[in-house]
Amino acid sequence: MPVFDELSIWKVSEYSTFRVKLNMGDDSAQEKLADLCMASEIGIEDWTTIRILCAKCSRGNPGPPNCEAKPLEDGHRRFGFGAKKQEDLSKVLYKWASSNPGADFETLDLVLPAALH
Repeated sequence: MPVFDELSIWKVSEYSTFRVKLNMGDDSAQEKLADLCMASEIGIEDWTTIRILCAKCSRGNPGPPNCEAKPLEDGHRRFGFGAKKQEDLSKVLYKWASSNPGADFETLDLVLPAALH
């Protein structure tokens, strides 16, 4: 059953959603970041393979593979995070980057703010 244009908020969260581009450094860096996030009650998800759809595809008519939307090829990995406070996520990312050679991150983008209580 198609779900395009049918999504809505089911339950408002106290977690905001952030996205950030990361350089992993080495193979163990992602696991180390996941461990730090778990200890800080921050959700983490690899968004690297998410493909942005063109307008035609987003309406449920993908057709032949000639979609004009293309993923960025800049060597970074893209991650989504769920955190109650941006400062908490920033602390985790700085701690992670400082303890993993070659690891770094770009500016955090707020994708969806948490509910205001």
